[in-house]
Amino acid sequence: MKAVNHVLYRMTGKTLKYFIPESPLRIGEDLMSAELRPADDMPMLRAVEDEEGVQTKAWNYLFEVIGVCGMVEPELSHPKWNGFKKALKASGLEYSALKLTIACNYNHGSFQSGDKQHVKCDALRAYLSSQPPEYYAEQAEQIAFDRCQSVDAAMAKASLEDWMETPLIKNRGRFAAALVKNKSWFGMNSCFRSLIADWTIQEEKEDCDYEMRDDDDEEDGNKAEPDPKLTKSELYKMYSGRGPTKMFADFMGDRTLQLDAIIIVAISSPLEAEYSADLEAQRSGAAGLAEWAATRSSGSDHWWETAKQVVKMSQNKNLFSRLGLSPSSSTPLPFDIDIPWLKEEKDVLRKVQSFAIALASNVVWSEVMFWLNLPHAAAVLLNPNREKREQDMKRLKELITAVEKAERLAIQDPALRDCLEDLGWNAQPLAREIMAHCFQSGFDPHNEELRKIMWRLYTGSNTTKECLESTFAHLSDIAQRGSKSSKMSNWSKYLYATTSSYAEQGGMTPLLPEAADWLHVSGPCSLRFRQGLANIFNMTTTAMPTSHEQGKPLPMQPAQIQKKKWRASGPTAHQKSAAAGMYLLNDEPTQFANASMAWAGVLFMQGHFYYHRGANAYLKSLGFRRWAALGVAASAKKVGDQVAKPNEVYLVLDCDAQERPSMMVNFSVSEDNQWRHMEVDILPPACVPPALASYGSVFRVRTPGGAMMLPSCVQSGIFLTVGQLKHICGALDIKTEKKGTGKNGRIVKFDFAKALVNGLFPEAEATEKKRMIDIICNRAESISKCTDPEVLEVVSRLDAENADAPCWKKMAKVALQELEQDIVAKAKKAGKAEAADELNAAAAASTVGNANGAPGKHAAFVKTAGMTPPELKQLLPKNGVLKSQFYIKHHPIGDGPGMQPTCQRKWGTADNPFAVDALHTVLLFVYARWNLLNPGKDAIESETNTKCTGYLVSKRYNVRVAPRSPGVKVGVQLCNDIQSAKASFIVMGFQGRKGKDRHIAGSNVMEVLQRGKCSAIVFRESLPPPVHRPWKFVVSTGLNVAATKAFIDALRLSRKGDIIHVVYVRPFLEPSGCGGLESGRTQALRKKYEGFFDGLHDSKNWPSGKLVKFGDRDVQLVFAPQGYGEGIAQALVRYADNLEADFVMVGTSALRVDKGKKPIGSISQQIIMEFKGNVIVSSYNPDTDAAIATRLSVS
Repeated sequence: MKAVNHVLYRMTGKTLKYFIPESPLRIGEDLMSAELRPADDMPMLRAVEDEEGVQTKAWNYLFEVIGVCGMVEPELSHPKWNGFKKALKASGLEYSALKLTIACNYNHGSFQSGDKQHVKCDALRAYLSSQPPEYYAEQAEQIAFDRCQSVDAAMAKASLEDWMETPLIKNRGRFAAALVKNKSWFGMNSCFRSLIADWTIQEEKEDCDYEMRDDDDEEDGNKAEPDPKLTKSELYKMYSGRGPTKMFADFMGDRTLQLDAIIIVAISSPLEAEYSADLEAQRSGAAGLAEWAATRSSGSDHWWETAKQVVKMSQNKNLFSRLGLSPSSSTPLPFDIDIPWLKEEKDVLRKVQSFAIALASNVVWSEVMFWLNLPHAAAVLLNPNREKREQDMKRLKELITAVEKAERLAIQDPALRDCLEDLGWNAQPLAREIMAHCFQSGFDPHNEELRKIMWRLYTGSNTTKECLESTFAHLSDIAQRGSKSSKMSNWSKYLYATTSSYAEQGGMTPLLPEAADWLHVSGPCSLRFRQGLANIFNMTTTAMPTSHEQGKPLPMQPAQIQKKKWRASGPTAHQKSAAAGMYLLNDEPTQFANASMAWAGVLFMQGHFYYHRGANAYLKSLGFRRWAALGVAASAKKVGDQVAKPNEVYLVLDCDAQERPSMMVNFSVSEDNQWRHMEVDILPPACVPPALASYGSVFRVRTPGGAMMLPSCVQSGIFLTVGQLKHICGALDIKTEKKGTGKNGRIVKFDFAKALVNGLFPEAEATEKKRMIDIICNRAESISKCTDPEVLEVVSRLDAENADAPCWKKMAKVALQELEQDIVAKAKKAGKAEAADELNAAAAASTVGNANGAPGKHAAFVKTAGMTPPELKQLLPKNGVLKSQFYIKHHPIGDGPGMQPTCQRKWGTADNPFAVDALHTVLLFVYARWNLLNPGKDAIESETNTKCTGYLVSKRYNVRVAPRSPGVKVGVQLCNDIQSAKASFIVMGFQGRKGKDRHIAGSNVMEVLQRGKCSAIVFRESLPPPVHRPWKFVVSTGLNVAATKAFIDALRLSRKGDIIHVVYVRPFLEPSGCGGLESGRTQALRKKYEGFFDGLHDSKNWPSGKLVKFGDRDVQLVFAPQGYGEGIAQALVRYADNLEADFVMVGTSALRVDKGKKPIGSISQQIIMEFKGNVIVSSYNPDTDAAIATRLSVS
């Protein structure tokens, strides 16, 4: 609020108080007699934003509580893109989109340098040159399918040069980014189209590249294909180390992935077209923007037309042909026939239906607020067509009169009050003034005052994409081009932002300085102006208004906010508001008598068909939002001999004549309900009757006339909340057990679900009942075609531009959680028998005592498998770091007066950021309570610590907690500790104060590197490399002794089987190959490491003979090529990325700082900054490492 107040004052010279009417209209005031301000004298605010929750919540507080006259609405781009992403997830296509993104971007290589593209082209040319002419004819049919063409003679006679000239071979193609911040958005679909068109050629290219690749690119190319019957852990081991090339070859060899790409691109194309048209409309000027806003609020020619086109794609014959589905014939196949290829086509068709209905639902629900919520809905008055204005005003009149009537009746109806709270907009001053204008003008669609208000609101830009996000991306690009640290001064940012063309492209007129402005700023009278610039972004320099409506002070601090509840924010709140308006429109004739039963609309499950007996109408639900649902019209078709087959009824979508989505409300769960649930089968084209072949695919009704809503929906699988379950059980008089399954016998959700299922299906089998209960309680396992380790593996292959995309990160997080849950479940199952044996052993041990019947020394503790949090698993006995037996001994701490009985802490908070911090806090509580209740016995802390550390070899560790010295930097203090301990290595973690910061300059790490004079291991990844596979080290080498020290450290830090690649970046102009073509430096380097490698394999070849103990490492000397326009550091990091290195090592001399040089050489420092993973900086100190130089001279 303070920021808004400050910005308004800086831009307009007005504070928030200017936009607060003296007497804003409130609920309960008579709209017919209210005194209204002329439209020209109404200060108004209109905020267009990205639907961020906190900002929208603040705007709603300003409007509803403070009384600011204004409105807030989502900008046009984000709802479309978010709806697209949600539809991918709901239909199970999100993982396919992830794979396709990787496949599109693989040609671009590291840093988008295109290194892989050139290598692959060379490999493909060599591979194709050995193929006979008939090879191209064999591939012609698949290429024709890729390009949606018929096979012709020219395609069958294609040659090597024809293949090499295809777009994705000749060029790298467009870069596909899933990040919203990059604003590629639906440009991802364009990349998918290119990939689809050359899929077969790409597949051959990937296969030949994998077969002909260099050994440096893949370390385990002889591994067999993963067996689909493998467990998740076995599959993860199978994929581990296979490298990106094999994974991409697998992607291109998966034709199901190609079909998924076709489905994504084809079904989302109407939304993509609307997105493009909306952005273009923002450049059409004031009149064009006003007409666009009117069209959007009307809906019929805008978002509803898009939704209809998306829905109709699910019956599109051209799409089915593009997917290769078998066409209909005069003798359709039986639906239930068991044919493998028909089953595959059914799966493809289900995917089409699922994605289409999910996308159409998201499109409609994200835009319906402009149809049914004020002030947005009043934009229809800007339509230049008088007839359409009159039609839309009739709907607006019905909505406003229903809301006004509900406000009068809500005093005595709590359910109706809940509905109005969800409605929300009726409590805001601007919406109420529009309502009053409508009443006082007799709902005149041509009223000039009303149209003037809407003109002022909607003749500005409706998007933040260009003026904000595109401008930010522009600034980021300039900063990256101009500085390696990607930094830019504030005034440079302001200059580039002002001169950017993106704001004008987004429909905003830029205000650029003129010659007179420059003279004024530089003149002697501009001192005050220039002083003001220094505080232009300091919001504390603008005072908040002292009072608003009725002299009440504005809150200066959050604690001063008295009203704790006002209109909610976010997409869900907008959708609930629109659904509340639908309910009011439909239930107004009954005086809103059914408000308390509107929850029964939850039975309108998204994607299911319903039949209303009274209206004789079929509808396909687009989803329910607390008060109402939306639906797409359908019609019933009867074909064939109705005497012989009277029950053959088919449904087809029939929404062409539907001007807007149908509103669906339900107020009953009993048998007398007018609604019926239609259970259907989706027929692929090969099973469609000839009379319906023109529809492509149809839905066969299982039970003509439909089934009773509640039992049918429960049997189909429906999620219900606890409140809904209570309502249903109460309405049907279904009793639960007296004692529930919750704590202390409390009745919980499971008990209600069990009672409902038992009441509806008393004769059902136990497994069927369990299935329905699990779905109601959201316990059903999600069906995924991918395994969790595979998801993690694929996400790890993402390029730098996509690695931080929230959608992919969330997918990896969910996969990791599911993998852990699966492991825990398996551990529990496997441990049941062991636990039972231990329980029997414990019972036997407890009976063994002395002659007086005293218990034995210790009773064995029964192990509970799989319950330890991942952060503490290393403390488990046997498999962890502690190898001895454990027993439980109870020490009561008492319950004295005023004493805290328990202590529980969670981590991830400011006080306890990590699990070890929470554990330490709890232990301190235990120690303090024990000492308090057991005076004179205060040795528990030292005794406990002694027992814990007793399992470690004391010579190998020393634990010390040092207080921070006042005025001394942490880095300096660490350097002193290094000197006193004479440490060889220091291990540090680095993340940065504000998250993942890659630039360590100015940090404690840099202080240690400068003055620590020991090797530093710097962890920048949240998790260490997995221990089940060899670690990979990349060592940057040269002829200097510091690089040699890095290689020696790699040997010392590695284990048996670990992979060490000593990498020298060959200059771009230096020819490759051994012999005289190489430079003297390269030949000297070869000779140097030949001596090392000889010593690794034979002790006689090294002076001390000790180097041979490291011979079990996989050590290679690699000469990596430097790409055109690529620095040495970038070339080495590219190699490390391709190898998927766990550590990159560089060497430095400890005496560099003493000589006045930087602590790390420029190339080494660039490597550290460019590489995203863990780095090791090996410090060569002549005082302690002189033996290395001596041995080099001897060798």
